[in-house]
Amino acid sequence: MVTVFESRDFLEAKVLSNYLENKGFGARVEGEFLQGGVGEFPVSGLVRVVVPESECAEAVKIVKEWEAKDIGEPTSVKAKKGGMGLKGSLLFMTGLLVGFAIHEVVYLAQPEEKGGVDYNKDGVYDEAYFFKGENIVRAELDRNFDGEVDVLQYFDRRGRFDRSWDDLDFDGRFETEGRYKNNQYLSHKVDADGDGVFEERGYYQYGVREKVRFLKDGKIYKEISYVIDKAASFKLDENLDGKFDKECYLDIFEDVEKCEAL
Repeated sequence: MVTVFESRDFLEAKVLSNYLENKGFGARVEGEFLQGGVGEFPVSGLVRVVVPESECAEAVKIVKEWEAKDIGEPTSVKAKKGGMGLKGSLLFMTGLLVGFAIHEVVYLAQPEEKGGVDYNKDGVYDEAYFFKGENIVRAELDRNFDGEVDVLQYFDRRGRFDRSWDDLDFDGRFETEGRYKNNQYLSHKVDADGDGVFEERGYYQYGVREKVRFLKDGKIYKEISYVIDKAASFKLDENLDGKFDKECYLDIFEDVEKCEAL
């Protein structure tokens, strides 16, 4: 595919793309988007309208004709020197929301495409990846080759890790849920006994484990602190009164060196 038009305005690019499609070109919009509070906005890169290479020369002519048309603002609007005012602001927000809605419809309407890796050559993907357009949306991994999904990963609109679920004992139940920030592990929680309550919660800084807390009856019973991903100390609240009773320090083999009352 070859780029024939660039813009910072998704709606403008989409209008042109539709215009080209109506004239028989295989046009589509491509670009990088940033998840924002009110929708999808282009980041520093431009939104692009692309066509097959064989259609490039003719499409460029059509684009130039389209750009030459007076499709800008009415003269009365251009002449105003002040701010947009209430009416202008409402029109701007309406256009913004319409653009977002169009983008969402276009994105959701895209069919999912599947690819992956078949490690054991049985004709079934052991790592399956699902895409919408150029964006990966999720991955399904079968780590022990039993035909069941053991890891389920979801990605955000920029292809970064968002959430994951793991079946660590391969019993068909996802007991561990993970969350990510900037493609790094942010937290995890575990329901080991399958009672619907997460009794273990872990916290990470820059993808490195810092603390793990164990809960009993919804209260923190034990908190483990980590250094270089090794357990360095732990605190206990044995009577579950909301206050830690003692703290124990561990050596490099994670054996208890000493304990102190708190």
